[in-house]
Amino acid sequence: MRLALVALFAATFVLGACQPTQTGVEAASVFCGDLRALNRSVAALNVTSGAATVGEFQQRMKAVEDTWADLKESAKVVPDARVNDLETAYNDLKQTVGSLPSDSSLAEATQTVQPKAAAVGRARQQLGSGVRCPGQQ
Repeated sequence: MRLALVALFAATFVLGACQPTQTGVEAASVFCGDLRALNRSVAALNVTSGAATVGEFQQRMKAVEDTWADLKESAKVVPDARVNDLETAYNDLKQTVGSLPSDSSLAEATQTVQPKAAAVGRARQQLGSGVRCPGQQ
């Protein structure tokens, strides 16, 4: 019984070690895809219609938060992914959207959010250039 457990453990270890790991190119590709997804979700914050509400800004921010989480995860394996400036801009945007008064007009909310979204865009573009993401240079 003991020998069977040792063999099972050894087999699990060997199989785990044989799992393919991402190459640097694959990791950068995933990261660049996540960077593009973040760009799209932030851009959606700036798309307003006459019927948009502050609540809709906050719902759209949830999509930004989701894509940010994906980006942070993929950045862990890309050595050139220095996300500090982007993280600062993202946190500023998140705080701004989260603190929008519910009675703000659409014009007020848009005027408040757009500069923060633009700052995220600039930081994202700079980061994409540093990692050499296609279309970011």
